[in-house]
Amino acid sequence: MLEGFCYKWLQSKNSALTWKDKIDVDAICGGPPCQGISGFNRFRNKDNPLQDEKNKQLQVFMEIVEFLKPKFVLMENVVDIVKFAEGYLGRYALSKLIHLNYQVRMGMMAAGAYGLPQFRMRAFFWGARPNQKLPQYPLPTHDLVLRDVIPVEFEMSTVGWEEGKKLELEKKLLLEDAISDLPSVGNYEDKDVMDYDNDPKTEFQRFIRLIREGWKL
Repeated sequence: MLEGFCYKWLQSKNSALTWKDKIDVDAICGGPPCQGISGFNRFRNKDNPLQDEKNKQLQVFMEIVEFLKPKFVLMENVVDIVKFAEGYLGRYALSKLIHLNYQVRMGMMAAGAYGLPQFRMRAFFWGARPNQKLPQYPLPTHDLVLRDVIPVEFEMSTVGWEEGKKLELEKKLLLEDAISDLPSVGNYEDKDVMDYDNDPKTEFQRFIRLIREGWKL
């Protein structure tokens, strides 16, 4: 239903939708495309990021939130949303949600802190209507290899345990934990798909194989 609404929204830019088009939505979750702020984009608009067509979907996301007024909003994006142009788009997202009368909580979370063999820091934005309880972010479960990627002014948004608290986190996962069980591939290998030729060596590898084998225990 929501997919159909979004399609209709995009088709209606020349004629505004009315209250008759509204649907009841508990939560909207999304991650507007990051091409306009990615560090790999050499032509980023630093002076006015919202004038870049690649960043327009952030505005569309907020317009849909404004129109539907869901109970909760969860938005995810790359760290560049708070790094590029002094965090222009991140500040825009926060201020827009506040303007729409949402409680807001921002969180910087690394995938490696939750059991994945990579760092991959991301920015999350929670929004909740005034009559709802603003959710907390889940606390890290794993140790990880730290990287300095968060701007100083947003460091307080890092999701983590209290400083100085004694913890027994799961050990960090490295690349070896993910791919050390893969079969060897020669220079002239002609197979697109290969079977494993040994047993999984780590718990992560066992988990990944469950997915491949249809969750057979």
